[in-house]
Amino acid sequence: MSAAPVEETPGDLPFSARAALSVPAGAQVVSAGTRIVSAGAQVVPVGTRVVRAGAPVVSVWWARVEDTRDSLAALLDPAERARYEEYRRPADRARFLTAAALLRLVVGRMLGVAPELVPLDRSCDRCGRPHGRPRLPAGTGAPSSAPPSASTPVLSVSHAGDCLVVAVGIGVDAVGVDVEAIDHTLDIGELVGVALTELETRALDALDPPSRPSAFLRLWTRKEAVLKALGVGLDHAPDQVDVLGTEEPVRVPTEQGEATLLSLNPPSGYLASLAVIPGPVPVVERDGTGLLAGRTQKEDIL
Repeated sequence: MSAAPVEETPGDLPFSARAALSVPAGAQVVSAGTRIVSAGAQVVPVGTRVVRAGAPVVSVWWARVEDTRDSLAALLDPAERARYEEYRRPADRARFLTAAALLRLVVGRMLGVAPELVPLDRSCDRCGRPHGRPRLPAGTGAPSSAPPSASTPVLSVSHAGDCLVVAVGIGVDAVGVDVEAIDHTLDIGELVGVALTELETRALDALDPPSRPSAFLRLWTRKEAVLKALGVGLDHAPDQVDVLGTEEPVRVPTEQGEATLLSLNPPSGYLASLAVIPGPVPVVERDGTGLLAGRTQKEDIL
């Protein structure tokens, strides 16, 4: 297999040492910094662009609830604005607004349209109300940098505490992202029985008790990511999805094809996973704070 072409680009992220690109094993990496190669994926510092324009890629954007601004409400469509107004707690309103605005800003710049004009569909598959997973109507054009065969970009959003994450896949069938706050006091006793497979449970039991809550949350983020990518969420029993694996990318067979799982690099105090169908593909993690504040250039979106 030939190595994926790589181009260097200026590093413009205020994302410090935890910003990185996760790259399929075997890809060529051009970087002046130290390269870390582990478990089937290469992680390289900010400032390296992996694969030239035209290759499949997943763009992951991180933000905080504190990045919200009242003016972002102008980017929402009527259904989103109605849902925004339904929230009574200020923290819930800010969380929804920031995540919705970030998604619109990312996708709008990818498609070359104003964020308020991005044709997002949030219809629930079961009841039709606008609280389902966000998606673009079939046939929505992919960005000019996408491969000729690329289908409509696929989307996923997650939040926990004050952390928000948006994932947009180009040239892939589906993506799912999940972030969870680390809680070392989490009582996982009852959760294990309904969330983990027998093999996962045995692996968890083999760990020291203090390590088990974080290990459980790692497995949980993987499961949520896969189920989001499949479009079923927790309607599908999580204990029927085996995501155990110490080497990444973890490969999970599904009825929609093989899902590839990677751990992401969220802010301190959080764990996050990304599922891509099919994979692996390059995953570029970016700081959404600048985009929400209007400081990110259009050419920096991927």
